[in-house]
Amino acid sequence: MLKYILTCVLFLVGVELWGQFNWYNPMKEQFGVINNQGFVHDGDMFYTRLPFRAQSRVREPVWKLSRHSSGLSIRFQTDASCIQIRYVVSDVLGMPHMPPTGVSGIDMYKIKDNGWLFCSGTYHFGDTVVYKFDDLVVDDFHSTYCLFLPLYNEIRWMEIGIESNKFFHFLPRLNQKPIVVYGTSITQGACASRPGMAWTNILQRYIGCPVVNLGFSGNGKLEDEVLDFINEIDARVYILDCVSNLTKDAMLTEHTINAVRKIRSVHKNEPIVIMEHAGYSNCMTNREREAECDSANTKTKMAYDDLFEMGVENIHYICREDFNFHEDAWVDYVHPSDVGMIQKAVTVRDKLIQLFDAGF
Repeated sequence: MLKYILTCVLFLVGVELWGQFNWYNPMKEQFGVINNQGFVHDGDMFYTRLPFRAQSRVREPVWKLSRHSSGLSIRFQTDASCIQIRYVVSDVLGMPHMPPTGVSGIDMYKIKDNGWLFCSGTYHFGDTVVYKFDDLVVDDFHSTYCLFLPLYNEIRWMEIGIESNKFFHFLPRLNQKPIVVYGTSITQGACASRPGMAWTNILQRYIGCPVVNLGFSGNGKLEDEVLDFINEIDARVYILDCVSNLTKDAMLTEHTINAVRKIRSVHKNEPIVIMEHAGYSNCMTNREREAECDSANTKTKMAYDDLFEMGVENIHYICREDFNFHEDAWVDYVHPSDVGMIQKAVTVRDKLIQLFDAGF
């Protein structure tokens, strides 16, 4: 009986506090607010990475994974010292090798003087996921925040709440040319501890440019149907990071060549970056894993060399040694830890800086 009474009291307190907040739904804005989205949303496909018309064109696993909000973000301004975010997701909250904070959580950063300050909040995972950020330092008039969305779940609805007497304004989506990354579970974000630690999100903070995350767990296979959608995006750079899903594919060299030529058939001059497999955590202790990784990277390098000999211009390469993963850079045999995610983002950042300095 006492437990029931306490539960009711806590619920009523929560309702009372929510009643003191104004709630803002990104879906109800008159302008686009979702960043790092390669396509304008259509129908009910608001927090997704491929448009609704892709459902009939890509394989079912790719379509389902494209509904995950990995890499997407929302920016807003407010002078509130307390911010709450509540939302509902469609699938399981966590996985054995990846916590709920990464699979289904959100991350909030304050953007100040072109720097990114992590905002640590409290959270509750249930039928409705709730994050609360208290006692926030407010700048002279208002602060600017960026919200990174869940890596491995689909958002059904979301609202951002602030104190009822405070200012709030969504910022329009960035209109810069993005960097597009086509990849695997590692690109999608496995196994970052939280969304801000996915390597594409780290990269965005490093370079200040939108990054479109088209990582599909277990399904980054350089498929024509996905490449057709990639070709619809006018990007600054195109990155191919699919080798870890193609290690046993005898046609890996041909698939890589086809992917580059397909992109180049539409985008004549933009840089295309091919990335090798960054390695397995047990390569030094498992001969089969080492041989599998070496074979896949050899085939990938052959594709790059053949493309170069064909005269395909402005293609670039990142090899396994460039990543130089630390011994603690993995969560399991292949998926990076936060340490590995940082190393990958730094490596890609350095390559992009070289390209940008060269005028691309």
